[in-house]
Amino acid sequence: MSPLQNLILGLLMCCCVNSSCRVGNEYHQSPSGEDTVYLPPPVYQGEISLEQCLDSRRSHRQYSNKTTSLIKLSQLLWSAQGISDEQSGFRTSPSAGALYPFTVYLQIINVHNLSPGIYIYHTDGHFLELIKPGHFESDIADAALGQNWIKEANIIFFLTADFNVTTSVYGSRGERYVWIEAGHIAQNIYLQATSLSLGSVAIGAYWDQQINEILNLPVNLTCVYMVVVGELLP
Repeated sequence: MSPLQNLILGLLMCCCVNSSCRVGNEYHQSPSGEDTVYLPPPVYQGEISLEQCLDSRRSHRQYSNKTTSLIKLSQLLWSAQGISDEQSGFRTSPSAGALYPFTVYLQIINVHNLSPGIYIYHTDGHFLELIKPGHFESDIADAALGQNWIKEANIIFFLTADFNVTTSVYGSRGERYVWIEAGHIAQNIYLQATSLSLGSVAIGAYWDQQINEILNLPVNLTCVYMVVVGELLP
């Protein structure tokens, strides 16, 4: 694409973000039954200021064995990809053209009243769907080049994306927008974890195909980024 075409696409992106040109990105039908976990509603007023969170944010790779509450998990998911405007469908993290190519998967390891397994987060309705029960953190650590401390965490977030959602609108430039969006989502998780006195760290070193297979991802999705969250040591 020429520089002029890229400029035009960029301007269109800015216009779209402030309009209602949203395309939903749900890859699974809304389930019902015992595999569905409806989450507590998010809280919109925290106890720590944004400035304090920015000042305190660190990457943590050591965690306690304390169980994380479902309330905290709900808040983390909302901060990552939750709906912030029901009418427009806008989410908590910015997305080029409000296209939202991301779907959040999770490995739940130690969350109160939640069975271990691979889950998918449904933004519309704010609920989880269990798609693969069990503990897969050892396989995930192996796929992440032997980063075994991952197994000590309570939650592993997988930011998966369908690049076609964005490139179908913005061409090859859309690939860059997807990578940028992954950073937006990860930072939201980092800051929300800090506000909840949780430890977190983002991971980019892993074998893509192995992680995709562990998650049983459909062919249009790939894992772009991982964020590990756990309870801080005393």
